[in-house]
Amino acid sequence: MNGTYVKNILFALLLIVAFGGAYALYRYIDAAALTSEYVLATFDPAGYKPAVCEGVQGGFGGGAFGRAYIYEGMERADYIYAESNVQYSVHYIVDRAGIRYQWNDGSSAGGRAPDSSVVWQSRDVTFFSLTCSPWWFPDASIFTLPDDVTFQDVTS
Repeated sequence: MNGTYVKNILFALLLIVAFGGAYALYRYIDAAALTSEYVLATFDPAGYKPAVCEGVQGGFGGGAFGRAYIYEGMERADYIYAESNVQYSVHYIVDRAGIRYQWNDGSSAGGRAPDSSVVWQSRDVTFFSLTCSPWWFPDASIFTLPDDVTFQDVTS
């Protein structure tokens, strides 16, 4: 009886470890797919598991580095863009409706337009080195818009 009990416990633990490993692998594969899709202009965060992406872009004229968060069809990016010895801390949130809210540190004004709008195309940073990984413990509060920023509709 005692030997059977131990075997059952070991089997249950083995199953838990196997399923846990399979789930972790599934999440890492999803994050790897996100890495290749995130850089596309047509990227849509819907359908991806929670993930964190870190990217770097640089050149002689300036550069940027930052982090993006994907969660339940939403996206948030925080990056620092440097150009000619000036740094800008830029943030944006894309909500589930596909509306992008963008603002800079130290400014009480921000922009609002559909994420697919041409308005954002000339103002975005394209990261050439990007790595995404699973976001194991998502914090939905980072998708809350700041209270001290007034968002205006942006047009081209």
